[in-house]
Amino acid sequence: MTRVLSVTADGRSASASFGGYLGLPSKHVFRTTDAGVTWTNISSNLPDVPILDIKVDPTDPTDIFLGTDVGVFRSTNGGASWVTFNAGLPNVPVYGLAFHPVTNDVWAATYGRGVWRVTNPVSAGPVANFSFSPPSPLAGQSVQFTDTSTGGPTSWSWDFGDAGVSTSQNPTHTFATAGSYPVSLTVSNSGGSNSTTKSVTVTFAGASSCVEDASTMCLVAGRYRIRSHWKNQYGGGAVSMLSKAKLTDVTGAFWIADSSTYEYLLRIMTGTNNGRAWIAIPTFTDVEFWIDVTDTRTGQSKEYHSPAGNQTLLYDPTFFVFP
Repeated sequence: MTRVLSVTADGRSASASFGGYLGLPSKHVFRTTDAGVTWTNISSNLPDVPILDIKVDPTDPTDIFLGTDVGVFRSTNGGASWVTFNAGLPNVPVYGLAFHPVTNDVWAATYGRGVWRVTNPVSAGPVANFSFSPPSPLAGQSVQFTDTSTGGPTSWSWDFGDAGVSTSQNPTHTFATAGSYPVSLTVSNSGGSNSTTKSVTVTFAGASSCVEDASTMCLVAGRYRIRSHWKNQYGGGAVSMLSKAKLTDVTGAFWIADSSTYEYLLRIMTGTNNGRAWIAIPTFTDVEFWIDVTDTRTGQSKEYHSPAGNQTLLYDPTFFVFP
């Protein structure tokens, strides 16, 4: 072992380097985050050469420099990958590395060729990433967003997809209504910027299950609740519920007097390409009726109306968010 470097003040995170020729895949740089209980090999694509020193950028713990028998290597992603960083250095062993505490210049002590300096090496641009909790939030519930970007970002720009924004590193946000929101994070530093977007699905706070009864139909594994009533224009305008017949998990029919004669069908199509469930209602009757469709998962609800004498298709491919 050639060097042990504490990365955090409490000593729980540290890196260790090894000399010698150990064979491939490379086994020359290891990292611990639990005070040495376990170690992870972060040598990745390094060649099988002795590592003589290891230093971490004091402004970015994922920016690691190695002095080796064949010059300097650098990783800007915590050891996931490495590139040569000789920046004009002679191709000789580098026995020592140091960061200037004020300028952040890198100093390299070589074998037989003196001491070299690289003026404040510009960090590579960051790579944006984030997590959020809870993973399936309810409308009105506070959601914690946590920046997990690499590459040492110094500024953050959040867009929550509902006109809400933030420049905090780890903001909280509350979505007022159910739906699917494209949340994007843009991170920046002196080396550039990078963005990522994730979808956050917010469900209705009052979500309930669908329960079948004589006039209630539950479709798509019980997610959608459908009820219907009609007005008898021939009998003084009396309003009554229609009886239902569930045909498949996505298709049902409603009838008035004869269970073998349907007034209309209703089909819910979920294998769509626009993030919506499509509602199709072909009608076969002259009576006036209303259909209430409720998504019990999101709380979205819509009433469809077929006026007396109408026998045309009712079609809605845009209202209900899915999944």
